[in-house]
Amino acid sequence: MRIFSSFEKQLLTKMIELDKEAGSFNVLGNLLDTFYGESHLPEHCYIKLISETKVDICIRADALNTNNVDLRNVDNDVSKKLLGVIALFEYLEKQKLAYFTGDNDLTTLGTVFANADYTPCDFLDAEIKPLIYKYSRKRIFVSETLKVLVENSFRTDEEIRHDKEMLSIGKQLNFTRFALAMTTISLVISVLVPILITSDINIKNDHIVTKIDGELINKAIKQNLSPVISELKNNQAELKNTSDSIKEAISLDSLNEQETSRVITVKLDNLANSIERITEIQGKLHNKIG
Repeated sequence: MRIFSSFEKQLLTKMIELDKEAGSFNVLGNLLDTFYGESHLPEHCYIKLISETKVDICIRADALNTNNVDLRNVDNDVSKKLLGVIALFEYLEKQKLAYFTGDNDLTTLGTVFANADYTPCDFLDAEIKPLIYKYSRKRIFVSETLKVLVENSFRTDEEIRHDKEMLSIGKQLNFTRFALAMTTISLVISVLVPILITSDINIKNDHIVTKIDGELINKAIKQNLSPVISELKNNQAELKNTSDSIKEAISLDSLNEQETSRVITVKLDNLANSIERITEIQGKLHNKIG
């Protein structure tokens, strides 16, 4: 499913609101008349629907007489809006996200002021006149799929699943970091405590004399912690790579769930293997010191 522009999102949202309202007439004219600003037709003009080959932009005469209207801007503005509407409706119809039925007897598109004189202008291209005439007279019925899409802030099921998977992987990464930190703390304690309590005990006159060999401590720390420090550096790199992979996956416009999951799962498995190696080192050091 393609990405919708802000103008298209406005139309779709209002389309669904009209679809839910009892007694509402969901047609293009009512959609455009509910907007103001960039989504609304200029207030000094409307579209006159005469036939498939005769669709005119009618401009209020008083606006023309006071030179408050640039005809080139009117042509460009109205043509762009109508082309955007036609492209959206054709897409919705092709994807079966909305259905356009009937041929209602509608002759105008936009707001017509009573007792105002209008000058018709033949600005619109011949190719788009039949499409404007067609979709302006059709009644719109919205599919449940489109309703769900709008309710989910225009996120598809694939995007929602992807977001949930990224959230789950993020939590798993946090648990891995916590496990690595606990393993590191446990390893350091298991190495240092036996060394620090190593003593030379002599019993004389019922007194215990304890002597701590500083050289022994330094030598043991240097020799025994060297593989641990190396492994921790590897883990730090793995954690950074995994975190970067998650951020990159979340920022991708084109989603590939299987490949993203596979890459991140491999990186998390590498971290798990690193933690196992640290645990093995911890056991060997404990046995050696003991």
